[in-house]
Amino acid sequence: MAGHKGYGLSLLIETLSGILSGAAVTWGIRSWAHDDATLHTLHGAAFLAIDVKCIAPPEEFARKVETLIDEIHNAPRAEGVERLLVPGELEWERHDRAMKEGISLPADVVDSLKVAADLVGLNQLALID
Repeated sequence: MAGHKGYGLSLLIETLSGILSGAAVTWGIRSWAHDDATLHTLHGAAFLAIDVKCIAPPEEFARKVETLIDEIHNAPRAEGVERLLVPGELEWERHDRAMKEGISLPADVVDSLKVAADLVGLNQLALID
């Protein structure tokens, strides 16, 4: 997607979150979904805080980010691809829908929550609506 910039950014993130933090990198990272769940995944993390107003006016920065998002949304799509999303967009859409409509849970999960609520003395009526 991002050519040399994406490749460079990937290496930077791998260096900061893996090498610098002492975690595993590339194929050394275990999958929480596919490997033995009793083993540590060896994931690392890095956090970066930037005070945008020290670099550019916040309104200008926000406008440029919106323009970038619009460009991504309007980019040509492969056959069968309905729309292009930016990171976090799908999650926010699901969050908004869940806040409006609630979250449907399978019956076995609801039963488990009822048992857990009983164990800690919570009112089950708050769980069912």
